[in-house]
Amino acid sequence: MIVRQRNAQRRHIRSGACDIWLTFHPEGNSSVSGDGFGSISVFNEYHLPSAQTVLSGPVLDTELITCISRGALILEAPSGSSGAITAGEFQCATILQVVNLRMTNLASSDIAHFFRIYLRLPDTPDALLSVEEQMQQMRFTAAERHNVLCPVVSPDLPRTLRSTTNSRVFSGILDPGRHIVYELPPRRKVWLHIVCGAATANEVHLTYGDGIGITDEPSISITVTESTELLLVDMPEGDPGTPSEIDSATEAPS
Repeated sequence: MIVRQRNAQRRHIRSGACDIWLTFHPEGNSSVSGDGFGSISVFNEYHLPSAQTVLSGPVLDTELITCISRGALILEAPSGSSGAITAGEFQCATILQVVNLRMTNLASSDIAHFFRIYLRLPDTPDALLSVEEQMQQMRFTAAERHNVLCPVVSPDLPRTLRSTTNSRVFSGILDPGRHIVYELPPRRKVWLHIVCGAATANEVHLTYGDGIGITDEPSISITVTESTELLLVDMPEGDPGTPSEIDSATEAPS
């Protein structure tokens, strides 16, 4: 089964000077559920102008993946802790208490283009007891991601950020004509998002901002038609928990 979310079907909101596109939202205009897809509850894309700040809505019980496609950010938590994350770096944070995150574009003249993916944590008490709050960050160069699906988050693969949701996140920067087949293990599903460029996946043509979810298929076959950057999330087929953001549309300027 394949579900599609075209770029034009995403909800676009503006928070101060920041443009945000929400792939999943109850007020969206597509057949994709506003509650997300599998483990994913939120898949948001941001364009934040230079020296500007945006605040997240309240976040809890979440595995939060931050992917920087262009530019650099300072991420600040209410505790006062902060850190920089730049293009090519990925961050995976396990959040067990309500926090509001402050994101500021470090650049003086360039836009920050980034994604935030929220993965639901298991909602059973026994499963949550084994989850610990943590924050990891790692750089994956363009060379490492060139013409492959490079694993950046996983529960078990070497040199990846560690997932507590049994999910895997892949990043690829692919040349025109490149063909990749990703095999789906049993009882798994995949969400594919086109960061830029164009590709055909399981006979569905996709361009910038488009995404598809695939369930009950043996594989996803991707053929790139122009230089393309993409993100792929492989997750358990069942719903592991409750929504991970209190209000996925609540974003406020500083």
